Amino acid sequence: MHTASEWKKKGADVARQGAVELDLPSGMKILARRPGPGDLAIWGGLPLSLATAAAKETNPASMSDRDLLDTAGFMRDLLVYCVLEPRISLSPGPEEIHPHDIPSEDWQFIVSWAMRAEEARTLESFRGRRPDGGDSGDGQSVLDQTF
Repeated sequence: MHTASEWKKKGADVARQGAVELDLPSGMKILARRPGPGDLAIWGGLPLSLATAAAKETNPASMSDRDLLDTAGFMRDLLVYCVLEPRISLSPGPEEIHPHDIPSEDWQFIVSWAMRAEEARTLESFRGRRPDGGDSGDGQSVLDQTF
């Protein structure tokens, strides 16, 4: 049987293996890891492209206070997960930083990078969209019963 601290250390080792150096807009350089789609699904997060599409269907001003708090908490947790060096902490020690102390352009860059926003943008023109997804006049050929 292994201890929790051993498991935590193994997890940290694995995280560092897949980490990359990121140059932030402020000029800072950090060591960060990017969550996979499975991680985001487990945490209940959507890739930005899907979240944006969902937001277009709903008026963002109609989001409840709970939804706004959940989104803010998700982004905070995402920052804590992604940034390996320097560590982000809600109760920082001398070599750690609190999320409130991170410049907004830096945390927005990190969240965008983590959620693969740039990659999603490159796929927007991949498949053309019809301006109107309504009736195209060919519905009469669709039958209720199969033959």
